[in-house]
Amino acid sequence: MSPSVLRGRVRLLYTETRWLISLRWFAGAAIMALGLINWVAQDNGRSATLIVSVGAFIIGYNAALSSMLRSRRRLESRYDLLLNFASLQIALDLTCLIALTLTTGGLDSPVLFAFLSHMLFASLLQPLPRTLATALLVTVGLAVGLYFTGQWPATQREAVTGLGWVGVMLLTVYLTNRVTSTLYLREEARVHQIERNEEMWSRLVAQQATLVQAEKMAAMGLMAAGIAHEISNPLASMDSVLQLMQRNPGTPRPAAVETLRSQIERILQIMRQFTSFSHPGRGVARHIRVSELVRSSLDLLMFNQAMKRVELVCTYDQEDPTLWINAHAMQQVITNMVINALDAVAAVTTPQISIATIRRPDACVIEISDNGVGIPAEHLPRIFDSFFTTKPVGKGTGLGLAICARLVQEQGGRIEVRSTVEVGTTFSIILSSPAESAPAPQSLVPATPSRILAGVAL
Repeated sequence: MSPSVLRGRVRLLYTETRWLISLRWFAGAAIMALGLINWVAQDNGRSATLIVSVGAFIIGYNAALSSMLRSRRRLESRYDLLLNFASLQIALDLTCLIALTLTTGGLDSPVLFAFLSHMLFASLLQPLPRTLATALLVTVGLAVGLYFTGQWPATQREAVTGLGWVGVMLLTVYLTNRVTSTLYLREEARVHQIERNEEMWSRLVAQQATLVQAEKMAAMGLMAAGIAHEISNPLASMDSVLQLMQRNPGTPRPAAVETLRSQIERILQIMRQFTSFSHPGRGVARHIRVSELVRSSLDLLMFNQAMKRVELVCTYDQEDPTLWINAHAMQQVITNMVINALDAVAAVTTPQISIATIRRPDACVIEISDNGVGIPAEHLPRIFDSFFTTKPVGKGTGLGLAICARLVQEQGGRIEVRSTVEVGTTFSIILSSPAESAPAPQSLVPATPSRILAGVAL
């Protein structure tokens, strides 16, 4: 039996045990009430006293069982202990039923039929072998009680009644066990299905994370040549300084050392940006200004060779709101969209990409526009579907926009798109604004400088 199935059985057995304890309070009180009614109606003090005593005994040991169930937490997790605890309850209940049967007429007692209902409980709480053993012990115990109290069957009718009672009790055990076995099998199947769903969900999450990382690596591949060129410049400068120091080793050159340190810092900053973007972690939510989010997203793109021929225009809203978002994920979204824009303007004579932030009363919008080839109207409904792409084979995977849409949805936002063939495309990333009073409408003002050419830091 697998651990998950065992946990399912423990959960069912624990629930049924608590339910039986709750029913026993009413049963004990009802038996005491019947004893009092019997005493008043028939003036049979001895019989009434025994019935009331049995009812009081039931309430007493039920209180002890309830306290034991609450105090011993191990019963909630140990199937063997819980099964023994359930068997103890069944044994005490059936002992009380035997005493009531002997007190109220033996085989003619109306209590005799209560054994059938209690064998239902025994079948629910115990496996079949233990339930059959319980039925056998009940039969032997009642037979011994009938013999010693002088109520042993003396007529053929009484003998048939006794045998019929035994047969019906065994049939009840068998049928109930069939029903409970079906229930347990269904519970096991449900638990297995839950396990399979959880495993499939874990695989899906892992595959999604792999796809996100793959898109990062693809973007890094496009930027690799630009980064290598960017690093080669400070390396060449450092080499010149070192050659100069080598020619005149005895001449102190504090300025040369400072130059070397600044160039090393420049290289380290480039590598920090590169490794931060490539890290497989998804980051955590934090407060960040929208303008800072856009600038940090564009930092690495400045190394992309395709950016050298593109005019980049950034326009920031004067309000420049602060958002509580996963900046790492949003940087990937903006980076992927700008790379898509670069592909769209690759064949344009005067390529231009514009990025604008707009503060609305209920949202903050980041618009990324290009004057590229545009997207045909029939393709617009499908651009966020996984593996859908209009790029040539080997040029795109069809995952970039799908991943972007999911990352933005995780931030509580959405992406809208407007496009006209041979005119250009605008993607709008709409993010919820912080809960604060809406500012008065303000005109958009260009960043400083207003037209930022590729290769110039923001």
